Amino acid sequence: MSEGDAKAIAVREDAKAAPLAAARHAWSAQGLAVVDGEDWQHARDVVSGATVLLQGGAQRMALKDLERLLAVADKARAKVVLIGDSEQLRAMRVESPFQELLRLAGSAAGSGNAN
Repeated sequence: MSEGDAKAIAVREDAKAAPLAAARHAWSAQGLAVVDGEDWQHARDVVSGATVLLQGGAQRMALKDLERLLAVADKARAKVVLIGDSEQLRAMRVESPFQELLRLAGSAAGSGNAN
């Protein structure tokens, strides 16, 4: 990933552990600091261009929280990876900002991922 990148990835909730672990390992091996999205507020002072903010459960994020996360990342030129299960909310007939990001990224419904 290059500086300032943002990615949105749709993955089933029960299938995300292995890809997340592999991605975390790969980014760490590249010298990037991987910060869990739930911890990003506490890590604001250490977020930089060498940081990947990894937000699981992105389908449950409120718009205001998503905007804040992206603003912090943009200011620091950090990377953001949003991972969520868009099918989970669709089944409940609920829209989330994550679903719109997937649409904007050109992901077809149920395709599995978007970059």
